[in-house]
Amino acid sequence: MNYPYHPNSKIEITQVNDTRISKARYYRNRARGNRASYYMISITSPSLPYDQYMELCALYESLEDGLEIFKLPNPLRPLAAFSGHTVESATQAGLKQINIDTNEPYKVGDFIQFDNHVKVYRIAGVLVDGAILTITLACPLYTSVPANTLVKYGADVEFQCSLLNEFRSTINANKSDRGVIDVELIEQA
Repeated sequence: MNYPYHPNSKIEITQVNDTRISKARYYRNRARGNRASYYMISITSPSLPYDQYMELCALYESLEDGLEIFKLPNPLRPLAAFSGHTVESATQAGLKQINIDTNEPYKVGDFIQFDNHVKVYRIAGVLVDGAILTITLACPLYTSVPANTLVKYGADVEFQCSLLNEFRSTINANKSDRGVIDVELIEQA
């Protein structure tokens, strides 16, 4: 399932780093916790027409809290657009630097993803050396990445998410022709 597109008036993205603390654990498959980071994403809609608002409320209710996983297209506007690049050499899980077979100037702050797994990473540093780009990730690789793996960048990135427990919907009691929805999502990588 894909996340239903609607315009957003507010987006908040939080990286949770150490899930050994019980409060910070995944809601799925992480009974003991670990050091793998994940993102929590809060999205607030603008004031929506009542029919669109009601349709989205029904959709969020059907997601059954954290039981259903869906894809969320990168909710932030990317700083650049690149495609067709691959990983230059195999990189082990746990490392924060990875070589990309390009000299294109990736932008610090943008999100990337590797074709062999669904975890999303933020670029924390960039170094171009000849035809190879070395990027530093904000968090260590969750999974090893083989050479020649396709890199997804910016608008091509999709977060794999579930609802964090609930969503909130608000409607003005005096003027019930518009409503606002707040939803909190948790990355499931």
